[in-house]
Amino acid sequence: MKHPLHYFTLTIIISISVCIGNLASNYITAAYTTQKAKQAAEQLRQSISKQQAIAKERATIRANEIKQAEIEARKKSQRAKKLLIQCNEWKSQNAHRDSEISRTEMKRHCNAYRRYIDTGRP
Repeated sequence: MKHPLHYFTLTIIISISVCIGNLASNYITAAYTTQKAKQAAEQLRQSISKQQAIAKERATIRANEIKQAEIEARKKSQRAKKLLIQCNEWKSQNAHRDSEISRTEMKRHCNAYRRYIDTGRP
C-alpha cells in the first residue's frame, strides 16, 4: 500500500511544481513584455519629439526665408527708395549743419526707412 500513496504524493508534488513553474513563467513573460512595451513607448515619444523639433525648425527656417524675401522686395520698392533718399538727404544736411532740427529729422526719416524695410509700414 505504500506504493499507491507514494505515487499519489509524487503526482501532487509534480502538479504543484508544474503550476508554480507555469505561473512563474507567465509572470516573467508579462514583466518582460511590459518592460519592452515601456521601452518602445519611450522610443516612440523620443521619435515624436525629434520629429516635432525638426518640423518646428523647418517652419522657422521657412518663415525666416519668407521674411527675408519680403524685406528684399521692400528694399527694391519705390517707397523704400524715396525713404532712403530722404534719410540720406537729412544725413547730409546734418553733416553740414549739426543742429537739433537736422538730427531730429535725420533720425525720423532714417527710422521711417528702417521701419518700412522691417515691417512694411512707414
